[in-house]
Amino acid sequence: MLEQKANAKVGLGSIATVYVPVTDFLKSKRWYENVLGLEWGGHCFKLDSGPTLFLVETKGHVKPKLNFISKDDYEMFVITFQTINIEQFNGFHERLKGSGVEVEEVENRGLCGSNFKFYDPDGNKFDVWNGEYQHEVDPQWRDPGE
Repeated sequence: MLEQKANAKVGLGSIATVYVPVTDFLKSKRWYENVLGLEWGGHCFKLDSGPTLFLVETKGHVKPKLNFISKDDYEMFVITFQTINIEQFNGFHERLKGSGVEVEEVENRGLCGSNFKFYDPDGNKFDVWNGEYQHEVDPQWRDPGE
């Protein structure tokens, strides 16, 4: 068993599971396997590191609302996938584009490195990060008391 470093105050170590709302479970399962290349583990998708992804079909096949609008009127995602390296990042972006997925162009986010966003068949918005991070604190996130 791997030893995990837990939040000292509450004992939380990591995020174990993310539930993704979908209108059609089998259609979405096939899309996540065939387009994203995720491996089905019998009841969920297990990523190399991080949480498992469960697809949850919505009642009455109602279109899910995983995304939300931020105070700056930006359609925000709740999941960012990380690639192993820049080659994998660029290759995944090109593969999604070539598969007809709604995918946005790569953008440089300064301290956070390069990212791009894509949508699953239900319109759930996801982010992909190339893993490069400068480990600096952006002034906008500093607590005035620091």
